[in-house]
Amino acid sequence: MPQRTPPASPVRTVILCVLALAAALSPVRAADTLASAATAPRIALVLSGGGARGLAQIGVLKALEEAGIRPSVVAGNSMGAVIAALYASGYSPDSIAQMCTTVDWDEFFQNAAERRSLLVSQKAEPVDYLLEIRFGNDFRPILPSSISHGQAFFDFFSPKLAAAQYRAGMNFDSLPIPLRIVATDIVSGHPVVFSHGDLATIVRASSGVPLAFSPVKIDSMLLIDGGITANIPVEAARQCSPDYVVAVDVTSPLWPEKNLDNPLRIADQIVNIGIIRQKAVQRGLADFVIEPDLGGFLNTKFARVDSLIERGYQAARLVVDSLTNDIARKLGTRMVDSGSAALPRVSPPIRWIGTDPDMAQALDSAIARMWTDFPDGIPLVEFRRAVDEQLDRLARGIVRIENIAPGMPASLVKLRTATVHKISISGNSRTSPGLVRRLLGFGQGDTLSAESISAATSALYATNLFESVNLEIDPADVVRVRLREKHYLRVRGGLRFDEFHLLEGYAEPAYENLFGWGTCASLHLQYGLRREKYAIDMVANQPFTRFLVSTVRLQGYIARELLRREEIMEPESDTVEAQFTLQEMSVRKAGVIALIGTEIGRAALLQGGARIEQFKVQRSEASVFDDPLRQYRHGIRMLFLRMIIDNTDAFPFPTMGQKHYFRLSGAHNAIGGTESFLRLDGKMSAFFTFARRHTLSPRAQFCWSQNVLPDVERLFLGGALPQEKYEDLGVFDYASFYGLPARAWPGDVVGLGGLDYRFRVGKDLYLLAGVDWGYAWAADEFAFDRRTAQRFIDKAPVGVGVGVVWNTPVGPIRFQWGRILADHGLFDELKIKNENQFYLSAGHDF
Repeated sequence: MPQRTPPASPVRTVILCVLALAAALSPVRAADTLASAATAPRIALVLSGGGARGLAQIGVLKALEEAGIRPSVVAGNSMGAVIAALYASGYSPDSIAQMCTTVDWDEFFQNAAERRSLLVSQKAEPVDYLLEIRFGNDFRPILPSSISHGQAFFDFFSPKLAAAQYRAGMNFDSLPIPLRIVATDIVSGHPVVFSHGDLATIVRASSGVPLAFSPVKIDSMLLIDGGITANIPVEAARQCSPDYVVAVDVTSPLWPEKNLDNPLRIADQIVNIGIIRQKAVQRGLADFVIEPDLGGFLNTKFARVDSLIERGYQAARLVVDSLTNDIARKLGTRMVDSGSAALPRVSPPIRWIGTDPDMAQALDSAIARMWTDFPDGIPLVEFRRAVDEQLDRLARGIVRIENIAPGMPASLVKLRTATVHKISISGNSRTSPGLVRRLLGFGQGDTLSAESISAATSALYATNLFESVNLEIDPADVVRVRLREKHYLRVRGGLRFDEFHLLEGYAEPAYENLFGWGTCASLHLQYGLRREKYAIDMVANQPFTRFLVSTVRLQGYIARELLRREEIMEPESDTVEAQFTLQEMSVRKAGVIALIGTEIGRAALLQGGARIEQFKVQRSEASVFDDPLRQYRHGIRMLFLRMIIDNTDAFPFPTMGQKHYFRLSGAHNAIGGTESFLRLDGKMSAFFTFARRHTLSPRAQFCWSQNVLPDVERLFLGGALPQEKYEDLGVFDYASFYGLPARAWPGDVVGLGGLDYRFRVGKDLYLLAGVDWGYAWAADEFAFDRRTAQRFIDKAPVGVGVGVVWNTPVGPIRFQWGRILADHGLFDELKIKNENQFYLSAGHDF
């Protein structure tokens, strides 16, 4: 009888299957997928710099694609590098246009972190101080090299380019379209052409306009705008050996004399003089030049992005036939869309390896419609593009095609998800690696996504410890955190004026990163004609995770406020003249505040604390230092609990979000003070913007005390005083009320409601209107009964006001008018004059 073949062992079967799969999944390089057929010309597209004018090149891309002209390589510089990087990474011209029309380009020049990414305790910090000077470790002042460190580039580009960069293995030849980016090394003075590396960093370097953005250090090079040496980088494209080069020229002409009115434009003019000399040479190296008519568009104005894109689109449409004919004439071949050339193809069915059935089904559905257009199989370049788009849309992390094995009976496609293998941190000579790791929000073994990169970048930059933060992931799944630390010793200062406190200024020396954990120690020195504040402040925010942070604060302070009140004594008879008196009162206080709390997310802060304070009232203009602490007559020993909720998007002019403050506090003379009270107070406001220009803000404020309060604890209605950073340390607690003089109406129990309207006339100019309705009681006059409610309805005054505010570089300048519509005889009782009130303030709040 015939011999039987012995059955294979399970181990041998597994080994044979693995070997067969490895042989089938031979890698297909992206460069191979983009190789054109013999009849398809290799076209290089060169995008020039030009600032805002460079956005016209998005329209050129759209027109070329509509004509079937798809480049085999794209090169860019400055704004051209921005567009080229997005296009080469797989974004369509329409997608790029949508990004560029929705982004606020002016924010690219801002160094401040987005307000919503800040901790609540940080949102009270002044970000628009008038002056800041930083010092090195040798106490020498550090002169700023630019207006901005360019963090907005990393915030914008890193999440958008991360997937394409991961799929390409940081090799620009393996992007959907091979890419070259040009920057200038100011150490050697030579242009540098990049073909690999971190895309966001290199785009940032290529866009480093002198004085506007700081240089970028890569290896031994110090890189700035590539336009200085090659604003139309045709030579860089020629290095890729294309058959034909199309260049787009949107460079700017020289500024006329009347526009040379600021340092940035003068620097731009100096750069442009050199650019014009080499521009003609670069244009001569191109086979075809597209030059949109951009007359009337400045390279610094981003207000008409749609119009710029349309200009570029129309310019390219006018010459596309000439371009096609010229390619055919010079190369002796007809135009063929490289996407449909005779490339290796993927045929159905497809077996997806390295993913779950749900994602495999979604990918099958995404490419199902393509089988009709490509019955002989989908070209690899089109297949990769369709799969990459679907992977990004599913947003389950950064996923790449690792291998493709076209064949029968099935095509095998192996996917790889970016999973953190290792975290490498660099640039943190002072900052603790532990603080950085806690704020990342992910660790070894976690799946990485564009969203997690964006969130980690925002959280790290929001610490205000770094000039720039960038995250990149390399082909080995190593996440590299690139940090550039600030100089932590600094001094800030500012000036302001309002009609109540008059002129005042402050200086604030600080060290912002004690012990490497972001602990900030500062000294606040504020002096004015009617107010003084001196404080030692130490704040520590310790993250457990990105979403849970403990906060500890310790403050010691001395404050004084000088009050003046003019009073006219009416004569009792015709024979006696009226008497004019000027009353002057100085209120001083000194104390210590200790706080401990927890920040939940980036919108809520729960704190508890204690305050020990001594205060006195006297008629004096002496400095606070003239009166030792032992002479203060009254004392408060207070415990309190408070909740702050703040998710507003901007300050001082938010357009959306809510801001609420609630506090329960109590003091008793049994623990050493002279005052006893239980107090509950709160402030609530919300902001709603419609039609982009109209902002409504309903607000409410209340205060309730069980006992009569001392003046330093009462709530004073009146005026239009802005919010202050150090309001906890202020002598008095103010609530704005249109139509009343500042600090006109004190109360232990207060109820106040209001509605504000703001209209944005221009970028920095606003019109204001508002209405207030409220009442203040002494504690011994208030009761929760019907009579109190009726008195509020009958007697509560209504105040209205209008104004204008101009947000200048030195701070908002506000001018407002207010008037009480009806006081129902109440002001006669309170001896408050019902008359027109004018409010003026200028400068940033502090």
